[in-house]
Amino acid sequence: MLDGEMQSIEGTAIVKDSEQPAKLGVSFFFWQPYIPYWVLSTDYDSFALVYTCVDITFFHAEYAWIFSRSRTLPNSTVESLKEQFTSNGIDISKMSATVQTGCTNEI
Repeated sequence: MLDGEMQSIEGTAIVKDSEQPAKLGVSFFFWQPYIPYWVLSTDYDSFALVYTCVDITFFHAEYAWIFSRSRTLPNSTVESLKEQFTSNGIDISKMSATVQTGCTNEI
């Protein structure tokens, strides 16, 4: 949500190599090349850990997400998931939680 209005975006994901189905290519615009998204872990019911790292000429970006099917996860689960990022060499020092309180829209 931005400024109290629900925002959304749709993209396309492809499995680039059937031998590594957790490594996806994701694009949000028809003109955009596929960006690598790596599903590091999921329980298929409540969470997924996703990481991307992109280098395009002088531009470098790294993102890591904890996606949840609910607005909140138990703190112990979040800490365990963060440890998985760290054990994979992913810096989580700038990671911040998205505020999920006061939401009126159902997900």
